[in-house]
Amino acid sequence: MSTTTKRPSTAALRGLVASALVAAPLLLLGSHALAAAQDRTPPTRTPPTRTAPTATPPPSLETIPEGLRPRKPGPMIRTTGGPAIYFPVLDAELGRMTNAETKNYTFKFINTGDQPLTLTEVVPACGCTRPTFDRTRTYQPGEEGEILVAFTPPTGGLQAKSMSVMTNAKIPGELVKIRVIGDVEAVLSFSPQMKDVGEIELGKPFTTNIEITADATDTYFDEVAVRGGGMSAKFTEPAPMKSVAKIEVALPADLPWGRMRSGVLMLKTSGKMEDGRKLTKTLPFRITGVVVDNLRADDYIINLGNPSQGGDFSGKVHVYEKDGKPFEILEPLVKAMSSTSKGVVDAKYDLKIVPSKEEKGGFDVVLSGTVLGEHGFLSGTVDFKTKEADGTVKERSLGINGRVFPADRPGGAAPATRTAPSRPLGPTAPRR
Repeated sequence: MSTTTKRPSTAALRGLVASALVAAPLLLLGSHALAAAQDRTPPTRTPPTRTAPTATPPPSLETIPEGLRPRKPGPMIRTTGGPAIYFPVLDAELGRMTNAETKNYTFKFINTGDQPLTLTEVVPACGCTRPTFDRTRTYQPGEEGEILVAFTPPTGGLQAKSMSVMTNAKIPGELVKIRVIGDVEAVLSFSPQMKDVGEIELGKPFTTNIEITADATDTYFDEVAVRGGGMSAKFTEPAPMKSVAKIEVALPADLPWGRMRSGVLMLKTSGKMEDGRKLTKTLPFRITGVVVDNLRADDYIINLGNPSQGGDFSGKVHVYEKDGKPFEILEPLVKAMSSTSKGVVDAKYDLKIVPSKEEKGGFDVVLSGTVLGEHGFLSGTVDFKTKEADGTVKERSLGINGRVFPADRPGGAAPATRTAPSRPLGPTAPRR
């Protein structure tokens, strides 16, 4: 679970670096029909004026929301009947920092049981936290271990970013949540942080222009690059570009039908703090869209919700021809990712293709099943072919997205976090 509460800026900046919120991951399968909006360049925005520095006291415990307060681990108790894990610190308080820097913290733990303890995985809820640990080691009763975490905040405000530590411990259980908590000064910010280009015609190249405005006038946009294949991008004016970046993005004609699953620009930016320190950072800007032809869907991701361990799930997508013409769906196949991929949970899947009762006709692609693992993402694709009345056959694919929570969470409910409807939650099979 990741929680963020905004607070006022505490430092005056003469030059800032621009930022963009990351979010998960490329794997980018994961919810969510995009608005079929026409391509529009965002209007030019006047950068805000920074005020003189003022001393702001740190927030008191009474003003910090419950979800951001450090948890107390309780006393360490030796147990019998299996391995056990105890963290003297569950929530690492990193204090004040900017989102232009990275802070490290080492979580220590001890095997307080009477049998060997092993760590199988440490899964962060946010890509801004990067845990490392010894995957090969077994901890005997009484032995201590460490998990090193590097935290680079994506935005400003009071933040708590969690990691799920998965072990074979009987006490307190096979999953323990640890967190890093920081009071973050947003010295890196710009807008917009993403662009939805709407519908892209299948088989044709597509070009769009983007204008990004920094929140500080002395921010420089030095370079633009592309993460992932297919897309290209360039500044439309000589670099470095001060305060405002104008970028042309070109998408190739061979993008597959459905949700565009890799569209990330990496912007290298620079600036200076009030004390003269130079800041540089490379941050992402996301491009989203859907590639369509005469065949459409009410969503290009099959949403499976938030089932709990051992629970059932079901999701449906309506696929139809925009002019109401008949077509067939051939060779439907579930290509689900398994627990061999980080953060993914195993499940049993059942796929059905049934004629739709919707006015537009077409078919309902119904995916149901049962969760086999304890927690993680449901991810992958449903691949199929379509045959139109003239005999044309095309390959198509819908994404799979769901998130499984431990059975001991009431109702298997997800934590109260906000998810952008146009972005996937979890890992995705490689696809351009």
